[in-house]
Amino acid sequence: APAGPDAVTLAVSDATGAPVATVDALVLRPAGTLALGADRAPQGSRHQDLYATEWVTAPPRGSGAPVHRTTDLATLQAAVDAGAPVPGTVLLVRGEPDAAGSAAAVRTAVHQALTDVQTWLADDRFAGARLVFATRGAVSAGEAGEGEDVRNPAHSALWGLVRSARSEHPGRFALLDLDADDEHGTFPGVAAALASGEPESAVRGGDVRVPRLVRVLRNDPDPSD
Repeated sequence: APAGPDAVTLAVSDATGAPVATVDALVLRPAGTLALGADRAPQGSRHQDLYATEWVTAPPRGSGAPVHRTTDLATLQAAVDAGAPVPGTVLLVRGEPDAAGSAAAVRTAVHQALTDVQTWLADDRFAGARLVFATRGAVSAGEAGEGEDVRNPAHSALWGLVRSARSEHPGRFALLDLDADDEHGTFPGVAAALASGEPESAVRGGDVRVPRLVRVLRNDPDPSD
């Protein structure tokens, strides 16, 4: 119960309801940054408990196996029907949607991706293979602070759908955001990104970029100011 403008009374009991202790007045005061130890953490250091996603350059891991690219899963299925081996990893590279920023383009991209996911899962021949969806401009994967634009909302929405599919079917799907001018997934870095085995990656200027959780930088004012 209140015991003043900044205080309360306390009554403590055990599991049976019998009284154990009483406190006439517990005074409450707001805790400032100094009390929380912010004075011991210099500005520009990182929080211990607050995280954000940051894209970093992945170390080289080799180019891996040859990349199998396709623009249509039906074409791949026909090739396998004709006796072609099932590739371990398939890079699905579809064209840019018309008016990529429009609601219609988002719906079209997501519906097509859903069809691709369902087709992939329904064909038992691909049970041990991985389908990598290639996008462009879907994520901001540049160096921290560069402010890279996300210019393709349709492909960003595709990332959301494929992430959901991947959570339900681990190891079956991955996402790769290509360089803006890489229409066919042939630029340097693509093979290395696929060989990395990362579930999400991007290629920027030949470098493979991957998302990582990092502690957020502190922006607390200097207590001495």
